[in-house]
Amino acid sequence: MTAKQERIAPCWTRGIRRWMSKGLSADRAWYPRANEICATLAKDFGTSVVRVAAVLATLSPGTSWDRNKIETRALLEEWRGQRTPGTFPYTTYPANVKKARGILQAPDRDCYMDLVKPRKDSGFKIGAFYANISDPRDMGPVTIDRHAIAICIGHAPDAGEQQLTGYRYRCYAAAYRKVAAELNMVPSEVQAITWAAYRRYAGDLHQTDLPF
Repeated sequence: MTAKQERIAPCWTRGIRRWMSKGLSADRAWYPRANEICATLAKDFGTSVVRVAAVLATLSPGTSWDRNKIETRALLEEWRGQRTPGTFPYTTYPANVKKARGILQAPDRDCYMDLVKPRKDSGFKIGAFYANISDPRDMGPVTIDRHAIAICIGHAPDAGEQQLTGYRYRCYAAAYRKVAAELNMVPSEVQAITWAAYRRYAGDLHQTDLPF
């Protein structure tokens, strides 16, 4: 692949279509359901859905989806003075907890959105995960994790293949958008269906319940 244009390997779209054929249509609602969870938390803690989605996405690396939701609530409780800081055992990375605290302290949407958006060559999973949850109908962002890459390349990615530069992210995301356009679906719906199918049939790549 060159850095001049997005290139989609034919095997990538074949892999996505293959796992779409194994998927369940109910899984296309994964992100809308996640948005509803954030809406409930936003109501409980008197803040916006997008702010909660930013916190949840930032806390997602290295932990399971169920644990991700628990840790998001715990941090919101800390923010609102319902929990003593430093008393909850977070399983995500300390740097992500610190960043999520910054999102909660930020004064407005533009400020905390800046904290969650991707940098030059990092943060693509978190940024897209946030965007997919906060607006499940957004046709642009696609959450690309090791499972999404495995679906495209046909095998579990090694350490090098898991590294997402901005260019690699755009190419993988373009493959999901291409298949989504063929099916008249939102790209995040295709990613959610194939991700769930891959984990259902092939298992988690690390034999844990990590979401991303």
